[in-house]
Amino acid sequence: RGQRPTGYPPREPRENMGASQSRPAPDACTASPLTPPPPPFPPPPSPSLLGLPAELLVCICTRLDIEALSSLASTSQELRDTIPDSLWQTHLDRLARAGGVAEEDVAAAGRRITNSIQRQAAIQAAAEAAEAAAFKSALTSLLASSDSCRLRVGLVRSMVCNLCQAMPSGAIYFTCIKRGVCRTCVRARVSAADSWRYHQSQFEARAVARRDEGRGAQLHDLLCERLPPSLRGALPSPSSRESRHSP
Repeated sequence: RGQRPTGYPPREPRENMGASQSRPAPDACTASPLTPPPPPFPPPPSPSLLGLPAELLVCICTRLDIEALSSLASTSQELRDTIPDSLWQTHLDRLARAGGVAEEDVAAAGRRITNSIQRQAAIQAAAEAAEAAAFKSALTSLLASSDSCRLRVGLVRSMVCNLCQAMPSGAIYFTCIKRGVCRTCVRARVSAADSWRYHQSQFEARAVARRDEGRGAQLHDLLCERLPPSLRGALPSPSSRESRHSP
């Protein structure tokens, strides 16, 4: 009768009930020394001007001076494209007023620039027409000559643009390798013309080095015949020059 039915936990003594209630619950970080600390929260994303609406960004830029606006435009291509040209025009007008430049002077300078551009365009058109006429005359004479076809093809290649194969090569021309590019390709195909110039300049440098070496050998032979024997030893011989250039 004094035994408790099975299935119930044993009753805790009365004197230990207060101690068990006052004992603090173990913390999640101090429960075990091997428990890792909770991961920190990720930092908030840094604010960006590009995340603002375009109208608000323009409103901010209108309150900046010329130094701050220039610094802001130099930080990013997208920011530089977002800033309208009217803001730069405002600072340009202020600088013009500070320099004592009147609107009549600006208009007169604009007319002079326009006339100069038109004169340069007319000079360039006349030069291109002269080049085309000279190319047509040289090509006609070349086709009428009795030289071999291989020689004539090589001469035509030295006169024709290496990019379009149609216009005379008058804009960029390398005299040693006899290759060039026309003015139309330089204006219309800027990247292709620059790449072509970079690669052909290396071939031109090697061709110039070979030409100078040949001229040096001829000069050596001429001087050896005319100089006294006491001075001939000071000249480098062609064999020593070739050994110096050989790998």
